[in-house]
Amino acid sequence: MQAGALSLNAAHVSTALQSAQLLPYEVGYRPHVIQFLTLSERDYLDQPFLDQRLLHGGQRQSYVIPLENLPAESFALAKDPAVIFHLGHVGSTLVSRLLAEADAVLPIREPQSLRTLATTALDRAAPHSLISEDGHRQTIRAAVRLLGRPLGQRTQPIVKATSFTSLMATEIARETAAPIAGLVTKAATYLATIFGGDASRSETVNLSPLRRRALACHLPDERFALSDLSDGELVAMSWLSGMLDLAGLKEAEGKRVLLLDFSAFLEAPAQGLSRLSDHLGLSFPQEAQRAALAGPIMSRYSKAQDHEYSPALRNQVLEQARAAHGDEIGRGLKWLEQLGGRHEAVRRAIELAGL
Repeated sequence: MQAGALSLNAAHVSTALQSAQLLPYEVGYRPHVIQFLTLSERDYLDQPFLDQRLLHGGQRQSYVIPLENLPAESFALAKDPAVIFHLGHVGSTLVSRLLAEADAVLPIREPQSLRTLATTALDRAAPHSLISEDGHRQTIRAAVRLLGRPLGQRTQPIVKATSFTSLMATEIARETAAPIAGLVTKAATYLATIFGGDASRSETVNLSPLRRRALACHLPDERFALSDLSDGELVAMSWLSGMLDLAGLKEAEGKRVLLLDFSAFLEAPAQGLSRLSDHLGLSFPQEAQRAALAGPIMSRYSKAQDHEYSPALRNQVLEQARAAHGDEIGRGLKWLEQLGGRHEAVRRAIELAGL
């Protein structure tokens, strides 16, 4: 929770909270509160991350409201938000930017509040947890509903969750009736993607303790330590952790969940965007979709748009990674195959996305 946040004047709370102009940025416990930050429509359209990076480079108004004091009027204009889950490094920001070219879409990318809830979810049954099971569910419900509020003419919120948030995808799905999408890729492609960049490798290592804990929720009998894994096996473990979450979501929600392979999307983007738009129930005319695909979005790095990054360059990076790190990629795939031989859940996850 950001230090120095202000209490919102009670006279203005009902009106202010009806709009997504106040982002439910963070959640806190003891006291049980939600911290809001002021965002403009331009912020939503431009920002790749609605997390702690919002606090860099300038002051934003910040308000803290106890969960029990949220007025019913806060949700008066809210709709059930659609949600995009993903494995990480599978084009989710690119897809979010394309969908935001539809006039009514409000893109909500990687909200910090959902990530905090996901991290908390790993500990909620532990003695050191500050939040009860009921408190956790109440906070998820409030956060998801608040993420469904409109902003001006943008009345169709689409939340692109942080990859780690997928561990509570089924819980989030229970709090919205809207369609859900999941972006995936084959294990071999994921491994090559991670080995293709120093930043992605570093991020994978940093997140691996959390992903290992999440994996234990699916495979409690597997006792391996991260220190036992090779680099390729560590990346494969991260892929598997996310895929088990998405496989569980698909099994629970069926046709409500569309799983989309990102590499297949890039091979036929017009078909992929149309399919995703139809699944999410968007008003996104084919002409507008073609314009979005022909514009700069497809040729820029979606998380830093001043950098060029086309599908052709991505393929080049993947080929270089396969050539330089083929042995580790092979070790990771073999590790997955062996684990699939022991666990039906792993086999099903592999079948959904492929090795």
